[in-house]
Formats: sequence, structure tokens, C-alpha cells
Amino acid sequence: MNNQYFKTSLWIFILPATLFYYSSAFAKEPLSLARAIEIAEKNHPALLQALNNIEAAHARANQSRASLLPSLQLSTQYQKQTANFAPRPGSVPSQLQSNNVSNSFNTYDFLNLGLQANLFTLDSGQSIVRFLAARSTQQAQIENEKNIRLDIIYQVEIAYLGLLAQQAYVQANQENLNNLQRHETQVKKYIDVGLKTEIDWLQVKAEAASAKLQLITAKNAEANQRTQLLLCMGILTEEDQDPGFELTDTLSQILKKTSVINTLSFVRMIQKRPDLITLDNQITAQAYTQKAALLAHFPTLNLSTGISYAGQNLNAMAFNWNIQVGLSWNIFQGLQHYSQYQESQATLQQLKRQRQQLIQKARFEIEQASRATSAAEEEIKAAEEAQTHAQRRLVLAESRYQQGVGNMIELNDARQALFNTASQLIKAHYNWVSALALHYKTQGDSLPLKN
Repeated sequence: MNNQYFKTSLWIFILPATLFYYSSAFAKEPLSLARAIEIAEKNHPALLQALNNIEAAHARANQSRASLLPSLQLSTQYQKQTANFAPRPGSVPSQLQSNNVSNSFNTYDFLNLGLQANLFTLDSGQSIVRFLAARSTQQAQIENEKNIRLDIIYQVEIAYLGLLAQQAYVQANQENLNNLQRHETQVKKYIDVGLKTEIDWLQVKAEAASAKLQLITAKNAEANQRTQLLLCMGILTEEDQDPGFELTDTLSQILKKTSVINTLSFVRMIQKRPDLITLDNQITAQAYTQKAALLAHFPTLNLSTGISYAGQNLNAMAFNWNIQVGLSWNIFQGLQHYSQYQESQATLQQLKRQRQQLIQKARFEIEQASRATSAAEEEIKAAEEAQTHAQRRLVLAESRYQQGVGNMIELNDARQALFNTASQLIKAHYNWVSALALHYKTQGDSLPLKN
């Protein structure tokens, strides 16, 4: 008994500790771009809201379908009242009327049970058209969710790539500072043996302080970009994800994994864009709404039937059955139906004009993304060439300085040129990958990565 109690108590302490360990390890695991997108798709509030909008649209479509189906109503009524007769003019022939009125407080029970069924309503197709409009609206919400998902994925891609670029900037600034500090030590030795003057040492100290300031700025920008990535992933608190997480990808790795751009025609590009598909479904829904407003001018035919049991007590109930056919026609409603038709027609034209503007915007975005990818590719080639020349220049400048031929200004210029070309290459890589992400987004797709 004591042994069993000991085992149970041990598991009570071990299990929470184990869960905490694995949850902490998961929170601090390296983050890849694919994993960041997966987290965003599960946690981003805008995407969750879009899913709720789909559910609401589906429910509204079911509500509009209710008028196409039969309805059944059950009613019951119990009354306890007096039976004093109060004649109304015209209800009884004048020769049978009497001026004698009897009043009594004697009460009587009356019970009425009814079951009424509305079999169908023929309203010139209004209910069917409104149901089709609701279904088109539901489909528009589904496509809108795809559009929101595509925007969120693009935001995560840009934030992730921006963080990679900021980390590369931090590394470049750190290497620049390390080189300056190493050179500071070398200059100090040269001064001690009388080969260099103190002004060289002061200049390299000033350059090192400036590089340290740039490193602090780069680290701050990295921290801000890290927060931006968490926000794009839909993570609002630090408990959900460790802010010090490491990234598994680099800009160069993503460049290698990114597939080649497929050139599509403009028509095929816009056919894949969920924002245009959403607007097309909204236009279809509005066209159905306009048709329903037109059909409201026609009469409505209704067929219903019902049964009832009525009497003063349950042992003496009378049975009745009825069937009803009703025809109603709203001939004039103060121009309400005409005004509704005009409103729906104007809204339909507005949506069509909006679609034209969206197509123009899509064309501009596609051309802009295509030019950006071409320019970024050329930037990479130019930056790589500039970095190669800057590296050779720095080697020559260091050699000349050690031989006493060159001066500190020449050496610092060469070092600064190498740092600038390294920064330009980082920016060129970021521009290339971000341009690819924009290119695929304009086609209604996300950045494809090879495994």
C-alpha cells in the first residue's frame, strides 16, 4: 500500500516536470520559414476571424434556404373566461335582438390545440434567388479567407527575410568591429617600436567606437524585426514563443531553395488571385439580389393546412381540419421595390468598377514584381563583383600599411569599402528573395521552397 502511494506521488511530480521540459524545449527550438508560416496559419487573429466569417456566411445561407422548405407549427391555448353575451350591431337580426343583458361571473374553461403546416410558398422564385445569393456570398467569404491567408504568409515571409537580413547586418558589423579592434592592437605595437605615430592609434580608436555604435544600432534593428516577425505570426505574448529563438535558414540557403520563376500569362495570373475571385463571387451574389428585387413585383402564392382540437375539457374535444390557399400581391408599396431594385443595380455597377480597378492594380503589381526580380538579380552580380574588388583592395592596403608605404586613411577607406560592399550584398540578397515573394503573391501563390 505504501509502495503504491509512493509511485503515485512520484508520478504526480515527474509528469508536470516532464511536460514543462518538453514545452520549454519546443518553445526554444530553431524556427524555419515553413514553421513560422505554419504557426501564423494557426494563430493569426485575422485568419481566425476570416474562418468565423465563413461559418457565419454558411449559417446565413442555411437561413435563406429555410423559406424553400415546409414549416410546421404547433400551438396550444388555454382560456378561462366568462360567457356573457355582448351583441354587436349587425351580428344578430334586429327582430331577434333583446335589450336584456345578463352579467355573470361564472367562468368556463376552453382548450385549443392546433398543428399548422406551411406546405410551400410560390413567390416567383424570390426565395431561390436569395438562397443563391447567400451561397455566392458564402463562396466569396471562402475566397476572402484564402486572400487573407496569402497576405499573412507574405507578411511572414517578408518579416522572416528581414530578420535574416538584420542578423547578417549584425554579423557584418561585428566582423568590422573585430577587425578594427585587432588592427588597434597592431597599431599600438607599431607605436611602441616607433614605426607609427599616436595619431594612427587615435584614428583607429575613433573608427572602432563608430563601428561599435553601428553594431548597437544593428542589434536594436534586429530586435525590432524579431518582434515584427512574432506579430506577423500571430504571437502576442512572449510565453507563446521565446523571443530569443534562432532561425534555421539563411538568405543564401533560401536563395538556393527557391524554385525558378514560372512565367505565366496575365490572364492566368489574375485567375489565381483570390481577391479577384472574391470580388467575382460578390458580383454574382449582387446580381442575384438585383433579380430578387425585380421578382418582388410579382404575386405570392401560399399553400398551408392544419388540424385543431378544441373544447371545454379534454374528454370532449372537437376535431377540425383545414386547407388554405392564399394569394397576395403587393401592387404598390410607395416605390419601395423600385427603389430596392435601383439600389441593387447601383451596387452591382459599383462592384464591377471595383473589379476593373483591381485588375489594373494587379497588372501594375505583376509588372512591378517582375522588374524588381530582374533588378535584384543584377544587384547581386554587381555587389558580388564589388565585394571581390574590395577584398583585394583591403589586402593590398594592409600590406602597404605594414610596409610603411600606405597610411591609415588608405587602410580605413579600404576597410570601410569592404564593409559597405558586404552590406550591399546582404541588401541585394534580401531584395532578390523579397521580390520573389512579391512575384508569387501577385500570382495568388506563396514563395515555393525546395526541400
